[in-house]
Amino acid sequence: MVKTIKKDPLDIIPDNTSTTDKTPTTPKTYTKSHFTVHLPDELQERMKNAVYWTPRLTLARLCEDAIEKELAMYEAENGGRFEDRESDLRGGRPIK
Repeated sequence: MVKTIKKDPLDIIPDNTSTTDKTPTTPKTYTKSHFTVHLPDELQERMKNAVYWTPRLTLARLCEDAIEKELAMYEAENGGRFEDRESDLRGGRPIK
């Protein structure tokens, strides 16, 4: 296979994940699994537009970052991480 581009044109864009100090960091290693949610069409379109116009951003990364941020807020209100569940979540609509 012949490479036609010698350099990645996106290399000129600063990487937001780099640290300000020059200490080398090791990437987190963890397993990932598939997780399906239903979102409003308008929200999905906004997400896709953000990914399209943001170099190196993916839908998965956008979702992961947003959920981490929101979950940190809930955990702060809780006074720390939530305890482990005693059973699996029940599917379907919640009972009022």
